[in-house]
Amino acid sequence: SEQSRILMGVIAQTLQASLRRHAAKWCVDFPFPALLPAQVSPPARVKPIILVLDLDETLLRPKIERAHPLRKLSRIDVRVYLEGGIQCSASFRPGLDEFFQWIRARRDSGLIEGPWIFGQGAKVYVDAMVRELDPLGDLFEGRVLSNEACTPLAKPWPWVLKDLSKIPCGSGGGVANLPRTVLVENNSLSCMLFPENSLLVRDWLGNHDEEDTELARVSALIDDLIEKEANAHTGGNYVGHLASATPGYFEFRERLAVLSSRFDEPPPAGASLKDAYGEVWREARHAKEALLGLRPGEV
Repeated sequence: SEQSRILMGVIAQTLQASLRRHAAKWCVDFPFPALLPAQVSPPARVKPIILVLDLDETLLRPKIERAHPLRKLSRIDVRVYLEGGIQCSASFRPGLDEFFQWIRARRDSGLIEGPWIFGQGAKVYVDAMVRELDPLGDLFEGRVLSNEACTPLAKPWPWVLKDLSKIPCGSGGGVANLPRTVLVENNSLSCMLFPENSLLVRDWLGNHDEEDTELARVSALIDDLIEKEANAHTGGNYVGHLASATPGYFEFRERLAVLSSRFDEPPPAGASLKDAYGEVWREARHAKEALLGLRPGEV
């Protein structure tokens, strides 16, 4: 069946990636033959979904020397040194290998375009982490955006936003591709410009909770969006499919709109910046809690 072929493809690609990772680690050639079955043909007239992935607390949890002196990681999956000899460790989210192989399978079938990384960190850091996530460079292939591509709020507000129209894909440019673009993100403030394009996930805090299944949830939901598009033939309106598949979406969008209006002006005269930042952050967290059905304090 079609589902069986897809499943076998994902399993084969996972094994292939594991072999390649070990080969890359030991700096040897990769002599293994292709393990993939025949590619799954995309449904007729379905435009691919443009997949954009956040980095920190979505795919991994970093611990950067000096920046995170008190941060604890229960397991370190990678350790690198940035420019200036700054040590950076990271804990990968459970299910990451399987998630990447799912992306490869869907992309090979013409159902996913990309993926892109869109991080908020400095370019030197984001590039270093992407090299660890994708040592052969065959997944992201240079499709990486960092803080240089983010949109800063007016001072004194400290946050930056992600403008998805900057994703450089397709002949029509970023704006024309927005209906097909989905951002997988853990920070609701990052979604403020395009909440309708955002697929929020819980924070990954590096505690190696093996019950964390957020990446499997993301892949299942995106498969559902692709199936909806195959049945509806909207010309690639994945944003509309995502809204209809996300309970509480319209309330989330309205809460972000109210929050966004606060950034049109500086904090009230006499208010401390710490208190103003804290209030905004709590409102953003509450919007995420309501959307994902989290208990107070859950992330």
